[in-house]
Amino acid sequence: MSPRFWPSQLSKTLLGTVLSGLCLSSYAQNAPLETPKKVEYPGIIQTFEKLIQVDNDKFKKRSDDLIKNGRVFDSSKSVTGLELEPDFLNSIILHSDPGYLRMASTDKCRFYEAVLTDLLRSSEGKIKNVLMTYVDKDVRQSAIINKKDFLNKVVNQECPDTQKMISLFQIKTLNEALQSTLFEIPSGREQCRNIHLGWVNNPKTPFLCQIYEYTKEARLGLGDPKDLTQRRAVAKILEEKQSLVQKDYIENVCKHLDDEELFCDEFLNVSFWTKVSAGYESKTYAEDICRFVTGTPALSPTQYNVCLARLKKENDLCLYPAGTNSGLRPQPECDQLSTALNFSSLSAEYKDCPGNSDQLIVTQMGRLINFFTPNGIKTANGPCTAISAATTFNFNKNFDNEENWKLEACYDDQINSREVCFKTFFGKYNNQPESYTSVVAKILQNTRGADPAVGCEMVDSQEYNPLLLQYKSGCYIIYERDKCFISQCKHKILFNDRAIDFIKIKNRVNMAYFPLTVRDERFSQNSLLTRDFKKTGRIMNNLSSIQNYFKKSKSGIIHGIGCAEDILPSFFKVHSINQCSPMPFIINGIMAEKGNTVFVVRTALDSLQAPRLISWSSIYSGVKSYQRLHPLKLWTMYGLD
Repeated sequence: MSPRFWPSQLSKTLLGTVLSGLCLSSYAQNAPLETPKKVEYPGIIQTFEKLIQVDNDKFKKRSDDLIKNGRVFDSSKSVTGLELEPDFLNSIILHSDPGYLRMASTDKCRFYEAVLTDLLRSSEGKIKNVLMTYVDKDVRQSAIINKKDFLNKVVNQECPDTQKMISLFQIKTLNEALQSTLFEIPSGREQCRNIHLGWVNNPKTPFLCQIYEYTKEARLGLGDPKDLTQRRAVAKILEEKQSLVQKDYIENVCKHLDDEELFCDEFLNVSFWTKVSAGYESKTYAEDICRFVTGTPALSPTQYNVCLARLKKENDLCLYPAGTNSGLRPQPECDQLSTALNFSSLSAEYKDCPGNSDQLIVTQMGRLINFFTPNGIKTANGPCTAISAATTFNFNKNFDNEENWKLEACYDDQINSREVCFKTFFGKYNNQPESYTSVVAKILQNTRGADPAVGCEMVDSQEYNPLLLQYKSGCYIIYERDKCFISQCKHKILFNDRAIDFIKIKNRVNMAYFPLTVRDERFSQNSLLTRDFKKTGRIMNNLSSIQNYFKKSKSGIIHGIGCAEDILPSFFKVHSINQCSPMPFIINGIMAEKGNTVFVVRTALDSLQAPRLISWSSIYSGVKSYQRLHPLKLWTMYGLD
């Protein structure tokens, strides 16, 4: 019988030693059977053929002898020193996938599970019988045991958690098993290696790979043809329970358990647009780009796939996405953008319209907070800057710093002869009382006797049609999309089809990111992040500290402020001495490019879906220039985790 994975056999000599040491203590004391005499085989291939032939003969002869002599293993309760026979172990090493061997070598129970799930093979193919040795009355003896008894009499006693895994991975409970499994997409090589190591040691891996091997075997028509129809029916059920992403992910794990680099290449060297097309990543990343490419505001699945295929071939399609509020343009070219997104760890499955931000600190804070609380994004209505504004306002409110949010909606209380003001932000967010829609509704209740059950809605002026009956009653705030920002928004208020002009907007949002004075230190956003939000702030002032940070921190990101003229010199030209436009930025990935270290960076003016690759020298120069001009001479770049 030929080996299943011929090209990998050379790697198994050392692995055999590992397996014998890690999983089953040491080889049995019985002397191995004498090697049958055969003619000489010159060369490596012939040597392997000889090894396989010798193994087949030895394994069959040993099994027959044990059965003939009645040496069938009965129970593990009265014996000690359970081990696999060395010839049986050698047979497994010769005939098994090296990836599954690596997984099996991590733990005795993983080894047993790899046998039970048919991942490990012997000269008989799928293992039907296990050859073991044990000590009984101080004498080491050999025995044979079928796989079912091996589970009941050995595995269940030595590995009680295995039975739980077997129960979890039944067809009726497979949905629960998959939902409880984290299929993590890496954003960098170091993180990917840790993820790979986690899968090698994960107790679910043998059972996930059993599903992969079972469905593959049925699809290819392998195994016993008598039950092929039944196996294909079961395989169809198994495949339908997995999403496309899960199927691809499990295949990558099972094919590359012995090669972390190939495992990572599947994630990091594959075009990001391929991941979007396959469902690994959200279509949000390509939505505005494809709207521009197709000239269609609403894309069908076919149009998306055609567009994504073009992005992999036509580099300039990503430069100018649709819409006018997506941020700095041109964006990076498609291949560079794909690389940056592959190495990015920042959540970007929503839009925050930096092109409509007149408060870059609020945009930056919204991104940071939503990164650390990814499930916290709620339904928003109105300008898409509402997500950033609401997130930042709530963050400050939670830590008793809302007094520094100066934006207010005010009206004159004629009865009490005073001005009444409410803190607010433009938009409607999760029915929050500070939403502009809620504040306007409250003022109308106080001044016009509006029904408390009637709320206000924000409507884009480009979608507003005064002839429609729906706008004849109720409260509507008609805003101009391209003139609605975080601190100011051109709009009009209609209540029962009549204009409301007595509500005034006062002040602006003006938050300090890093303190500008010692007195204001505790009110700065950085202080709230580290002191109240409990995110450890580590100063990052050299390349080594950043490289070590990303090696150790799986989910951390670096934030800071630097001069835009240094960070993005192609966009911001220097016209005078000491010119500096403060630019908040987030570093959320690191990679090597042509021998140099570059960072995945999102400035607060860039689209959340379009990070840039920026060199260390540009980032350092930007922060250093800002430090020279800062009133307190602060270094303004820190890691958060």
